[in-house]
Order: sequence, then C-alpha cells, then structure tokens
Amino acid sequence: MIIKASTTDQEIAMRFSDEQVLAKFHVAKAHSNKWSAEADRLRKYIQKNIDSGHYGAFILEKKDGTPRVSATKEGNAAIQGAVVIDVGLIPPKIKGGTPVIVIDENGEELATGRIVDNRTLYNKKPPVMVNLTEVPADENPDS
Repeated sequence: MIIKASTTDQEIAMRFSDEQVLAKFHVAKAHSNKWSAEADRLRKYIQKNIDSGHYGAFILEKKDGTPRVSATKEGNAAIQGAVVIDVGLIPPKIKGGTPVIVIDENGEELATGRIVDNRTLYNKKPPVMVNLTEVPADENPDS
C-alpha cells in the first residue's frame, strides 16, 4: 500500500501495526531527505545554468518570482546575537568593518565586535521560478 496525503488515519491503522508504521516512516524519511536534497541542488543548478527552452522531452520555463527579503549568513548571525546601534547618532559616520567595544554607563566593557553594513545582512533578490513540463511522447518530435 502506498501512503498518500489523502490516506486516512483509519486506513493506516487498519493496514499496519504501530511498528510497521514506524518502519515505513523511517524508510520514507531517509528517502525523502535524499530526494529533497537532490531536488534542491538540481533546482539551483537549473536556475543558474540552463536557459528557458525545449530540451528533448521537457520544456523549461524560468521567470523571476516575487522579490522577498531574506537574511544572509551574516544576517542570521546578527539575528541571533547582534547589538543594534543606530550609527547615525554617533559622529562621524562609522563604516562597516570598524572594530568597536561596547561599554556601559559605568565604564564596564560589555562586548567587542565590529560594525556591519546593514546591506550585508539581507538580500532582496527575486527567486528564479522553475517550471518544468514533460511533453507526452506522441507530441514530442524527438521521440
């Protein structure tokens, strides 16, 4: 029996023991992780290296999706542990990369770090949407 999204709990319970459900899940999870990683990597390759067009039994269409803001690696690190300082309040204007020491009002050193240019914390590029259509054999001149 193939388990689909539409398979009801009752069907699963009638067909499999708890141990069998766990075993099927264990196998499916391993395959899912492998296939998901492969699909993600191939999608990135297609986005960067293959132009829209007809390739044998497949038609590839690529277009820009809706731009969205996403954190960069540096942005993710900042989200987890950065101190945000409005450098506009500190004359003269401080540039990204400048080393800093954070001192409290009592003169005690709280942290050291560097100023990060806000533009390095995120990107706002539109994702490249990939649409792949398989041409049926009777409509495919290459088959």
